Amino acid sequence: MNDAEKTPLLNGSVFKTGDDAFQAQEAAFARRYRNATDEEVFQYVRNIAERLGRLPTKHDVPGFTYLKSRFGPWPRMLERAGMKERCRKKRRV
Repeated sequence: MNDAEKTPLLNGSVFKTGDDAFQAQEAAFARRYRNATDEEVFQYVRNIAERLGRLPTKHDVPGFTYLKSRFGPWPRMLERAGMKERCRKKRRV
């Protein structure tokens, strides 16, 4: 990490920014929710949607990387959470 990516804190430690912070946040989310039921994880996403007042995008949800590895693509995760109707592809004839 170069100096431009570090922000010193008052206690002398360094707060990570950029990719390091994102990866740390994703790892913390995965540890917290790895033993959670699907319903508990879906409720986490529903709570975010309620706060936003709309369906969240994957960028709105901390822990998206873990959610994708557990449930697949974002639209499928929203469907499984009961937040979006299943999209049916039209077949060409």
